[in-house]
Amino acid sequence: MPRCEYSLFVITIGLLSLAGCGSGTTDSCEPGTSVGCSCADGSPGERYCVDGKLDECSCEEDGPCLDVTCSGHGTCTVWGETPVCACDPGYTPSSHAGLDCVPTEEVCVGGPIDYDVDNDGQNDSWFEPAADECFMFELVNLTRATHDDEGAPECHTPLMWSVEWAAHGRNHSIQQAEQGELYHDDVPFPGGQNCAYGCDPECEMDLYMIGPDEPHCPELSHHCNIMRCSFSHIGIGYHGTWNTQNFY
Repeated sequence: MPRCEYSLFVITIGLLSLAGCGSGTTDSCEPGTSVGCSCADGSPGERYCVDGKLDECSCEEDGPCLDVTCSGHGTCTVWGETPVCACDPGYTPSSHAGLDCVPTEEVCVGGPIDYDVDNDGQNDSWFEPAADECFMFELVNLTRATHDDEGAPECHTPLMWSVEWAAHGRNHSIQQAEQGELYHDDVPFPGGQNCAYGCDPECEMDLYMIGPDEPHCPELSHHCNIMRCSFSHIGIGYHGTWNTQNFY
């Protein structure tokens, strides 16, 4: 099977919600009208018509992000009425609430297992995540926090790390590499599974989210697995560029 070759796409959707509306405007308008805008903290605001011109973005002081500092390592975004932190590189939320940003290695951790990680016929007693596995975990949560669902039933709070399913994921990635093809065949099977190969974690995340035939939920797609509301955990396993994301 030929190797996948993809150009790197940059996810830009959803970033407008992180920007303020600016300091002024010359937009003409009808007296008594207003238009929506995004405040600097990601919460919704209004621009009101004053003397025939739309004024600055008016923001509520008690918006959902008011007390959310993201530990000083991220930006609070708001989806509906729910705040969630989009963490800086090297950081990810520590809980499902998604209101803080801690070093990724504090969440993406190793742990005891009883599973054949290396596919050598012998069960291993410990799984230690590799750098690409933790980086992909970080990217998944950043994507959930920033991706514009465009009204689809998708969720933005973070997924938590699963040592057990990361071990299954690495084993499955090794098997795929050995057979030279992508397939879904893990026992027991997780709630959802994404598989890819051929480029780095950022590139593969772009393929999952904005590649061909990757619709919003509730369709069955890699995109939807990443954004699905019913999943709370993810385990990620790499072998070379072959990667498996297991969700439950």
